[in-house]
Amino acid sequence: MLTDEEIELSVLLKAVYLKYGYDFREYSYDSLLRRVRLRCKRWQCESISSLIPLVIYSEDKFRQLLHDLTIPVTSMFRDPEYFKALVDNVFPVLKTYPKINIWHAGCASGEEVYSLVFLLNDYGLYDRASIYATDINQQQLDQARRGRLDVSAEDAKQAYHRAGGISTLERYVQVIDRGVEVLQPFTENIYFCKHDLTTDNHFGQMELIICRNVLIYFDQELKKNVINLFSNALYEGGFLFLGKDDALVMPEFENNFSSFDGKFRIYKRSF
Repeated sequence: MLTDEEIELSVLLKAVYLKYGYDFREYSYDSLLRRVRLRCKRWQCESISSLIPLVIYSEDKFRQLLHDLTIPVTSMFRDPEYFKALVDNVFPVLKTYPKINIWHAGCASGEEVYSLVFLLNDYGLYDRASIYATDINQQQLDQARRGRLDVSAEDAKQAYHRAGGISTLERYVQVIDRGVEVLQPFTENIYFCKHDLTTDNHFGQMELIICRNVLIYFDQELKKNVINLFSNALYEGGFLFLGKDDALVMPEFENNFSSFDGKFRIYKRSF
């Protein structure tokens, strides 16, 4: 039986879906409840129910709540040893393709998308690549599209080399007051667009799909649906690259994927 608070949360999520079209109803309840409680505290609301009129009648307040719910936690070359595994194990396969389509799902503010672009360029793959960077949060996408990243340049340099970078970070960015700005040639092959993994279909066939540290916020049924979505969007033999805290539970997905590098969360679409 649901608690009163969980019932209130269900009503809030349904209201958000009906008003704005964002569907969080199959996200992990524990994660959502924790974030909604924090928003109640910030706005000094006595209950989750009291959030509903605030977000329904104010799009600005909804955007603040959306920021909480979409959890835009990212950094350049996040978990660099995982990027290094991608460079060492997947890039040699991608080199055999004349054209490469890559879908980066849940790209947040773009730090990891640009991390991938720099590495692709280092290894001669960027010119033949089309990168589709998607997220549910339009505000985050707009920030990503500008190529202005709120990161420490020094930390990014260290992570870049640990991730397998063989050039210099200065080749790709210039340092600005609050982080770095990506140089224009390395924004041209990226297509940023809004996409909701809970409701939208895939939009093409890919050689590589990247979705890092997103699945952990979904319940089991939604996670299964999203993995099937990725399976349908990948060519046979294509790669799925997940985050450190994500993992496919075999044998549930063994008809769709095999473990290519389980330690670093790289899976291959089965033939």
